[in-house]
Parts: sequence; C-alpha cells; structure tokens
Amino acid sequence: MLKLPLTAAVPSTTLYIGRNAESFQLSGRARVDMKNRGAFRRILRALVDARREPSTRRAGLAVCEVFDAGWFGEMVDAETMAGRVYSAISKLRRMGLGPAIVRSETGYMIDPRICVIEDAPLTMTPKQATIILEPGASLFPTRLAS
Repeated sequence: MLKLPLTAAVPSTTLYIGRNAESFQLSGRARVDMKNRGAFRRILRALVDARREPSTRRAGLAVCEVFDAGWFGEMVDAETMAGRVYSAISKLRRMGLGPAIVRSETGYMIDPRICVIEDAPLTMTPKQATIILEPGASLFPTRLAS
C-alpha cells in the first residue's frame, strides 16, 4: 500500500489556538493576543469547544450560548444580549477571525472547512501541522491505482 504525504490533507486555512485561547493565528496572518480580552477569549474558546460536541458541531452556538460563554451569570434582556453577542462576533471577525466564524440558521461556529489546531505553538508551519496530524493518517489509508 502506497501512502501519500499527509500534507495534501492539510486545509489551506488553519486556525492555531494558543493555550486557553490566549492567542490565535489564522494561517498567513499575524498572531493576535487575547490575554486581556476576557469575554472575547471565552467566546472563542466556546466556539472551538463546540466543534468537538456532537450536538453543536453542525448547529453552532445559539446567541444565548455565546452570551453565556462571554458573560456567564450576567442577567440582561434579550435585546441587550443579542446586541452584545453581535458586537462581540463582529469584533472577533475584525480582529482576524472573519473567515473563520460563520453563522448557520441556528448559531455561530468555526467554519467546518478550517483546520483548528489547539494548544500549539503559534509559529507552526504547515509541515509542523502535518507532523501533529500524522498519527491520524493511518485512519484514512490512501491507495493509488497501479
């Protein structure tokens, strides 16, 4: 069996998330520090975590779930909640996550076509990402016709 290099499987857009979402970097762009941006960091963390949950993987996070992630325990009316969430998502997009955050009919999510690498050095190259992903390559063997 001939295996192709996994490099071909690495999407053209990769989102690197630093530990505790204290920073992020979209491939080909500058690193963004989120250490002093509590609500934004918690929202990004929730969006990334939602990718692993079967119930939210395809549906995304509803406005109230995004609000709870950013401002847990705070009581506001529905209009204020929606306004704050829309503003926060807009700001995250302007900070560099524009191509990464999408909205479905039911909520916000990280675009499923984007590869997310968590707790990784943010200076990682696509080749280094390939090395991290290499163990999973055996799950999808590639055969070439001879």
